[in-house]
Amino acid sequence: MTEVLKIDPVRENTVEKYFSRRSEYWDSLYSDPEGPEAFTKYELKRRKELVFDLIGNRPDGDIKTALDLGCGAGQYMAHLAQMGFDCCGADISEEMLQIAREKIPVSPSVKWIRSDCRSVPMEDHFFDLVLCAGVLEYLPDDLQAMQEIRRLVTPGGSVILTFPNLYKLRNLLNPYYYLVRLWTYLFVRKSSQTLPGAAAQFDFCKSTVRRYSLRKVYRLAAAAGLRVAEVRGCCFGPFSLWKKQMVPLRRTIRISAALEALSRRRGFRFLRFFANRWVLLLQPDCSGREHH
Repeated sequence: MTEVLKIDPVRENTVEKYFSRRSEYWDSLYSDPEGPEAFTKYELKRRKELVFDLIGNRPDGDIKTALDLGCGAGQYMAHLAQMGFDCCGADISEEMLQIAREKIPVSPSVKWIRSDCRSVPMEDHFFDLVLCAGVLEYLPDDLQAMQEIRRLVTPGGSVILTFPNLYKLRNLLNPYYYLVRLWTYLFVRKSSQTLPGAAAQFDFCKSTVRRYSLRKVYRLAAAAGLRVAEVRGCCFGPFSLWKKQMVPLRRTIRISAALEALSRRRGFRFLRFFANRWVLLLQPDCSGREHH
């Protein structure tokens, strides 16, 4: 049985409808590593590896309960269940939840909730781990979602978040993004401010998805009552000029892996500022300060 929470209608017109219409596509990005968008599939695979590397670095017994917030088609939930956690998958899209349920055998340790990220029907400080991968950039209020994450995680628990980078190397080397897509993004944003209901018409395939600087991520975390404990840069590339890919896929993956490894070494950590996205480990700020 999936628990249901009443969802704001504007959200249904944006995030929920977008992901519901494309639920099989998003699932295929993990299940089929070849074919079109091969580097995107590699990047999502690498993001998942980094997430579970961070989870695996926690002491044994540190995590018993886990929430995958915005669980999508269940790629992370399946792994959490295999690791033996009591886990809960929450998503706004019923179509996504249906695909996810089919991946994982029915078990008392696995729970599903149809829920908006801003208001999850669970008790305060319920989860040792809250994972939210590839979600916050789609939300109209990312801070409110992060405050909800802070409410849900135990005082000594862990939060793992991912963010797409505004200043990724692939974009800095390619004028197409900044001269064309950024202009489109700003135009759509301006339209949404002048046309009633226009925000509900955003096309998430375009540049209307929020990108972040690492400084903004730190500020957002602090405002939500979280502190950043570790940052991993995830992937570099593909490398294109205008719309033409300049480096073959296999070589791009080798370059990406080399830059990613280098970004973890002392003296080269600045490379994280130019990764495609970040995977971050955060912990609750228990300094006693109030966060609103």
